[in-house]
Amino acid sequence: RSIWTKIIRNKKAVQYLFNGESFDFHYQFQNRFIEPIKLYPGDEFATRCVYNTMNKTSITLGGESDNFFMENVNEQKFIVI
Repeated sequence: RSIWTKIIRNKKAVQYLFNGESFDFHYQFQNRFIEPIKLYPGDEFATRCVYNTMNKTSITLGGESDNFFMENVNEQKFIVI
């Protein structure tokens, strides 16, 4: 199980904001940046979550609401250019 988020600029990945190769979805946390992240017009975020559902018999629903995500993103240090 893993998760990553990266910045896409001009259709190319330019930087990973988070890359959790061995991520426990039962233990959530915020990844704070030491240095501000520069974002430019047209930049996009791409996030990928990998779950292991081999032994499940019910649907796996993902994540919090959009409001939860945006409130936490707004707390991060981004420089929009």
